[in-house]
Amino acid sequence: MRPLPLCAVLLGLAPAFAQGQQQGQDPSQALCHAVAQSISGLMPSEVTEGRRASPLEVLDRASGGVVAIDRPAWPTESPAERLARLRDADKAPPDLLEAIGPLPARSVFRFGRSSQYLGRTSEGTAHCQSFTFFEARPGGPSRLLKGPEGVGLGEDAAFCFGSEGHAGEIDGVPAFIVQRDDQDAVELSVVPWRDLQWQKTCRVTLSFDNAFAATERFCKGVDCEQMAEQAQGLAKELDESLRQGPGLPDLSRLSAQARLDKRIPTFGEEPKSNDHAVYAEFQGDALFVPIVVADTMYLARIGRAGFAWRRSPNYLFAAYRMTGDHLEPVAGIYVDRVGSTLVDARVD
Repeated sequence: MRPLPLCAVLLGLAPAFAQGQQQGQDPSQALCHAVAQSISGLMPSEVTEGRRASPLEVLDRASGGVVAIDRPAWPTESPAERLARLRDADKAPPDLLEAIGPLPARSVFRFGRSSQYLGRTSEGTAHCQSFTFFEARPGGPSRLLKGPEGVGLGEDAAFCFGSEGHAGEIDGVPAFIVQRDDQDAVELSVVPWRDLQWQKTCRVTLSFDNAFAATERFCKGVDCEQMAEQAQGLAKELDESLRQGPGLPDLSRLSAQARLDKRIPTFGEEPKSNDHAVYAEFQGDALFVPIVVADTMYLARIGRAGFAWRRSPNYLFAAYRMTGDHLEPVAGIYVDRVGSTLVDARVD
């Protein structure tokens, strides 16, 4: 199905929300249906540096303000000026001043045009986020707010590496929006703020059809072009299997028994891409399959690229031939996700 023209999507977003309310639909669900309708028309095959474009960033850029995320709270004020205004003009209590005081000005965001705000910190190599929610009404008393329930705020490491929380607004309604990217799909959780409290959570699950390309190749005594063709085909097959099934068997013991290096073979050369240099280890769910190249059989290894506990959306490929009683690497190929086309937006 061809995506709707952008103007049609934008014109249809607000009526979809209003229609949902008129029909007695849960207000949260109505917002999620509006997001799903909008994103379906705005997600082409967008990639930045090998990564799928963030659905929320696409909406923020292209929805004409109907969906907005992370608007700066006080773009013209220094931290000292901000705290003075909170203390004097907005009558902030001590607990709020203490919570906001350590935050850099660039880490405080406004929920659209509302009086609700989000303080956000990001720490460590895993970019773990923590949040402070508060209300600051001009000339009136300010106060700390409890975070919304149902989006993992109380779980350990719930917002690390692939999970992001944003101060959002959808069709004029303030909402805390969580984007979780598990690399095979993206889940958007929306928690509206109405009647001085957080409402029920709704979710939009986005599924993608991914395209892959062999971007860097390292070979030793074999046809690298034919190896690259095998690598691209296996990466696409494995990616589809991971999306459709509950998971693949852990075959890490096979590589351990064969004394295979966790890192992709590059035969002494350095990858040109910094991302490739870092994410150069096969993850535990790598598969081993026989392949035939130029009438010769090899053992191929295909799996997600990773570093320590982190996983990349890209894949690694290696090929080995039996030499004596051990496997000798003959090819190492990076297979990057070079495109992601939205195929489904489901509301839960």
